[in-house]
Amino acid sequence: MNDPTLRLVAHAAHECWCERMRARGWHAAAAYSAHDKAHDALQPFDSLSLPDQRRTLRALRCEDIGTVLADLLDYPRDLPGLPELQIEDMVIGRVVRRAGDPGQAAAGDSARGRIVSWTINPGTGDLDAVRIRWDDGTESEHTPPERDLILDDPARAPGAPASSTHRSRPRGP
Repeated sequence: MNDPTLRLVAHAAHECWCERMRARGWHAAAAYSAHDKAHDALQPFDSLSLPDQRRTLRALRCEDIGTVLADLLDYPRDLPGLPELQIEDMVIGRVVRRAGDPGQAAAGDSARGRIVSWTINPGTGDLDAVRIRWDDGTESEHTPPERDLILDDPARAPGAPASSTHRSRPRGP
């Protein structure tokens, strides 16, 4: 990982550390006091002392953080159900089928279905669940990360914009 990228990661890691410390009741102060839960490092990364900045950068290098972060990511393209359904794919009536189902339904299952609704996580904006009405009239709910559904209308490429007039409102408590 090059130095500018490492510094960006250090900023993000330090901010995560600050959030965790605040959640545990610590606050920023000019001097450290465990008794008062006061910490002088609860400040922006660029405001830290140079030894604290170097310590953070060294820790990230030692942990080979670039490899750790890269290992967290995957961009598969050639497996059934990938990429998983996204909010941009949501259109009422859009045809889907079960991943790995080449057109033959399993016993008791319908091969194709249509999107009837979906929910969005209000905190992240991510697609939480998709409700499908199968050709046999049954309905089921699916979670996109399970990757059990794929689009069945090749005329529209995955990721093409959905019509905003058909989005449902998030359901929830």
